[in-house]
Formats: sequence, structure tokens, C-alpha cells
Amino acid sequence: MTSWLPVLCTVTIWNLAMLDRWTLDTGTWSVVTDGTKVLKNTSITAEARGFASSALYANAFVSGNIKLLTNTGYASLMGRYTDSNNFYMLRLDKVAGKLAISKKQNGVVTDLASYPLTININQWYRMELQMIGNQLKGYLNGEEKLSATDNAPLPAGKVGVRAYTASFEVDNLFVEAR
Repeated sequence: MTSWLPVLCTVTIWNLAMLDRWTLDTGTWSVVTDGTKVLKNTSITAEARGFASSALYANAFVSGNIKLLTNTGYASLMGRYTDSNNFYMLRLDKVAGKLAISKKQNGVVTDLASYPLTININQWYRMELQMIGNQLKGYLNGEEKLSATDNAPLPAGKVGVRAYTASFEVDNLFVEAR
């Protein structure tokens, strides 16, 4: 069953009215024009995090376009977000030069799988995170790059975006329940 979240956008439709359906609890966020309307975070001092104030998903496919704007930190898609210390993320990590499926549990981030990658700033990347039971897959620009098994999977949670010490833009977010 496909479930389009009204709080997540397709076909580059971001506007300020939609932000009331998001929790943007850290970072400095705005809607800007970058060819189309996109959501932008400009804070690079710590964590920037936003998540949909909607349904919880356990088995889901979350995708979005991410553009890093700085040479620092990383930007990511989040899934099974229950709080700031517990979620999965597909990270585009400029500093470490990798794409990674990571798990943050009880405040500790652990990479479950990673793929070496040269990341260019100011370039759009299509990222996709699939979570089915304890199986996770990461896709970049339509190609599967990562897979991992988590023997202690996180419970159902929300979807969102996150960065750490990086400015970034996000567009075309989509979630499909599996």
C-alpha cells in the first residue's frame, strides 16, 4: 500500500503552510527557492532535525533528494524516529567520505553498513532508506549501495531528515508503507 504523507512533499512542493505538519526541533530552517521550493537548514553548529508529525512506520521505504551545502558534517534521511536518541538514518557523510546506514540507540550512533563515496557539495543526491523488519537497505541515485541486518531492530517511528554540523537542502520526500 502506498501512503503519500501530506506533510512530506512530492514534485518539489514546499511551502510555509506545510511546516505546521512538521516538528523542526533543532536547526535553522526555512523554505527557499533552489530551482523549486525546498526546505533548507543553515545551522552548522550542531544537530539539525525535523520529522513529520504524523503516522508511525515500521516497514517503510523513505526517499528524498538531499543536497549538502557545506564541506562539514552530514545530512540524512531518518526512519523509525521515536525521539532524538533512537532512530535509523541513511547518512551522506562528507567528512568521512561515505554513505552509511546508521542506528542511533540510547544516544549512541553505530554504522550498520557503509559505502565509500566522494561527495560533492551543491549536488543533489537521491537517497532511499528501506526498512523491513530487521532488514535495512540504502539506495543512492536509484542503485542499492548498502544492506544490513539489525538483530535488535527499533520499533515503529516517524520519518524525517537530520544533519550534523552541515547546512543542507531537502526536496521530494516520499514514504511508502511496506
